[in-house]
Amino acid sequence: IPIKEYSFAYYLKNDLRELCLDKFGIDSFTEKTEEKTIIRPLLIAYGECMRTFSKGTYWWKMVKQNMEQDFSRGNQVAVISDCRFFEYDGQDEIDFIKSYKNNLLFTVKQDNVGPAHISEERNMPKIEAASDAIIQWPYLGNSLDCSINYCVKSFQLIVERLGIEI
Repeated sequence: IPIKEYSFAYYLKNDLRELCLDKFGIDSFTEKTEEKTIIRPLLIAYGECMRTFSKGTYWWKMVKQNMEQDFSRGNQVAVISDCRFFEYDGQDEIDFIKSYKNNLLFTVKQDNVGPAHISEERNMPKIEAASDAIIQWPYLGNSLDCSINYCVKSFQLIVERLGIEI
């Protein structure tokens, strides 16, 4: 099954990549915690400005454009890895995901890891309430390979439990 991951934050980080490199010498796609800490306020402020300006639609419209192109080329499953907002009724990230037939929304939480920002803390109860499942993982740190393995196993479990045929 052709599966592709999408991320709202990808477009945000891409928009600010040159600025972060020029002003801080930090790539906005960094995985280093100490570097993320330095640029996180800028990323959050820009992201919130664009969400306010567009009433919640800016980032998901960026994802939608690429997703639709991929669907037209045969991609069958889209995984959006970073849904964090549910503030604008009827036109936010959750609404975008739920607008697709056979959508699944699941929240993944890691033990001993809290929200990275107050906006995540504010939105998490609403996102969890809208989720089809909440999955609790052990703390994985920045281990991408380990996270991917947990993600694939979790996705398979959810699809199986909900009886969705792909």
